[in-house]
Amino acid sequence: MTITNGYATLAEFKALYSVSGTDATRDAAIELVVEDVSRIIDNLCGRQFYGAAPATTRVFTASSSVRCFIDDCTTVTKVETDDGSITFSYDWATSDYYTIPANTTPITCVEVKPMGIYRFPYARNMVRITAVWGYNLTSAGAPGPIRRACLLQSNRIYERRKAAFGITSVSEIAPMTVIALDNDVIQMITPYIKNWGG
Repeated sequence: MTITNGYATLAEFKALYSVSGTDATRDAAIELVVEDVSRIIDNLCGRQFYGAAPATTRVFTASSSVRCFIDDCTTVTKVETDDGSITFSYDWATSDYYTIPANTTPITCVEVKPMGIYRFPYARNMVRITAVWGYNLTSAGAPGPIRRACLLQSNRIYERRKAAFGITSVSEIAPMTVIALDNDVIQMITPYIKNWGG
């Protein structure tokens, strides 16, 4: 297998933990663990640290008439609102809204400009955003602590294959289930846990 949207590469793992570059017998097991740990980090943080191009639409519920918190994204291409007809007939111009934060990514909020002609409706799922979703465009661009946490936890899970009770289930080559991250790894990723509405 190959790692999909993992926060570490096979080469990085093998270099850091002195696995021979010519020994490919353990590659599949390592790749499986790295991908599993990457998805657990996503789940615990409530966000994905890789991009989901191309732009797609998602619906949100505004927190006020002037502010709507959204999933992480790198680019907002369209903001639409609805009047209850489920048609999202109000197509906002870029002069109607700000993306927050203004000078960096990920974008986590859309706010009404003072001179904008629209306001966010209060009803559930009446805001539709088209964007490229994700904390960063690629998994390789994930924050350093996230990548280091992935490497550290992946190695620990991989090494537990040697212990009789160190993993939850096994195949012939690899652990198949990762239950939780170690406490010190959780501390590394805690600053990146999504804080909705704040």
